[in-house]
Amino acid sequence: MTRFRRHIGRLGYFALAFGGIVGSGWVVVLGEWLGAAGPGGAALAFAAGGLAMALICACYAELTARMPRTGAEFVYVREALGPIPGFLVGWFLLLNFIGLAAFEGTALVWLLSALLPSVEGPALYDVLGEPVHAGGLALSLGGIVLFAWLNGRGSSATVLFQKVMTYGFLAFALMLIVLGLGLGDLSNAKPLFKVDDGGLPWSGMFWVFSLGILFLNGFQGAAQVAEERAHGVSLRAVAGTMVAAVAAATVFYILIIFAVAGATPWNETVAAGLPTAHAFGALIPSAPWLADVVIIIAIASLTKTWNVIVIIGARLVVALARDNFLPSSLALLNVRGAPARAVAAFSIVAGFAVLLGPGAIVPILNLCAMCLAVTFVLLLIVLLKQRASGAPDPEFKVPGNALPIVIALLLVLAMGSAAAVLPLFRADGMPIEWFMMAGWAAIGFGLVRLSRGARSVR
Repeated sequence: MTRFRRHIGRLGYFALAFGGIVGSGWVVVLGEWLGAAGPGGAALAFAAGGLAMALICACYAELTARMPRTGAEFVYVREALGPIPGFLVGWFLLLNFIGLAAFEGTALVWLLSALLPSVEGPALYDVLGEPVHAGGLALSLGGIVLFAWLNGRGSSATVLFQKVMTYGFLAFALMLIVLGLGLGDLSNAKPLFKVDDGGLPWSGMFWVFSLGILFLNGFQGAAQVAEERAHGVSLRAVAGTMVAAVAAATVFYILIIFAVAGATPWNETVAAGLPTAHAFGALIPSAPWLADVVIIIAIASLTKTWNVIVIIGARLVVALARDNFLPSSLALLNVRGAPARAVAAFSIVAGFAVLLGPGAIVPILNLCAMCLAVTFVLLLIVLLKQRASGAPDPEFKVPGNALPIVIALLLVLAMGSAAAVLPLFRADGMPIEWFMMAGWAAIGFGLVRLSRGARSVR
């Protein structure tokens, strides 16, 4: 089999888009957002980031409506700019999702160790000054195997899992937000803004704004399975679910920021290991177990994001294999209609990334942000070229002429610049993420030299 079944409905597309965006960041790194900008600054930064990403997502959705193909970004750029630019986008986007899979594995260990401190086990080795523990490594690799198995059972199983976890998460998240805002005291959120040494809150707010490219990203899960939409589901409906997912995720982040800041004085919350869990654990003195409930919800939320990462990564492998940049056998589907070989290939490489441990997480996230920024810039250029070519309007189109696309392009450059430049100020010498990019580029160069896809004309 080489073609996917068409069966995904609107609820499935929203679950893929929203579930791919909101994972465990609202528990694992919310303290970093508050510490950098304060509750008001973080909320404003996410509001601005949400508007920016909604516009970028709308442009993305128009490309999806123009070319509803597995491989999404790779296909868009290949069709407009040629096979080599298409390969570069697909190749570095694949690196992004490999890095995100490694992050989810590490985040799973962080969350589980808060419930069961002994789960990490003895240290095996160090990477970048951080120990890699036997138990943590086993859990991370076990998660990779689990989601490889799930995705090998076909998209019906993965989409069903995604819907259950996404809509269940939304129900529990709404309960937490109501508890935090209803029982908390918003006077705990003062001061609303974190003032830096220069007397202005802007630097922290800009940093949180730039994180939108990571924490409001993931809606591509819907674009990657555009070939698999059920009969009767229009491309306009798929595009609408993507934009709606970004808007819903933005609202969620803003509400959870104020729910946490109102539960306890936020300056104290920031010092806690998992600030969201700490805040809800202190919200009701007679119910400290709420902290454990928050962690369990975060673990469940993480699984839906991890599932989307594997869905996207496997379909990028399929698209690259269809064009012979990777072995063509990786494009084949099994009897369940699943890209089992592509899933296995993606998961094996992600397993090697997990071996780097928690010490590599910050460089990996910076690397992911750089890959996304470059991808988005090229995609917006492709959309401008599509508009200029006079091609017929698709089912979904960003309102207006070229101006919204140019604005989106400028916003991407603003959000991506922090990921590329800030590591230079923190590292002694060349940042490790730049070495990772160079190594991945070298492997890609070798594949291009060997592949027939580089010489094919589509």
